Amino acid sequence: MEPNNTDGSIGNSEPDVSHASGREQIAQFMLQNESALRRKIGAEVGRSPGVDADDVFSTTLRRVDYAAAKGSFAMRSKPEAWSFVAQVVNRAVARHRRRAARFAATVAKFAGVAEAWTEPPQHDERAELVGIMNELMRTRPQDA
Repeated sequence: MEPNNTDGSIGNSEPDVSHASGREQIAQFMLQNESALRRKIGAEVGRSPGVDADDVFSTTLRRVDYAAAKGSFAMRSKPEAWSFVAQVVNRAVARHRRRAARFAATVAKFAGVAEAWTEPPQHDERAELVGIMNELMRTRPQDA
């Protein structure tokens, strides 16, 4: 058998088709489901003052892409991808709400307003969730 490639190797003449990388798979998944993702973000954001759904969407895209690029998330199934993306959305919305509340408090302080906008009353589970999130941020900052 004679080599059929210029480098001397024997192989077929068809190009090698490799599977899409994990990062490409999750990007394709998110693009295909963009409208559903935006609806979910809109429902999570609701009427939260100072929180923009487009900002949350772009934050979600960046964080999911970062997790896929670092290898901390690999898309194995659509339900698993939805679960991961939903967690990222929830964290992004919470972070944007906290940022908006801090900003409102700062503006109120400098404007001389008696009380700034505050978040709705907290549930008892929130303290436990905050503890879990702090532990996650300490141990896996790329997922927080």
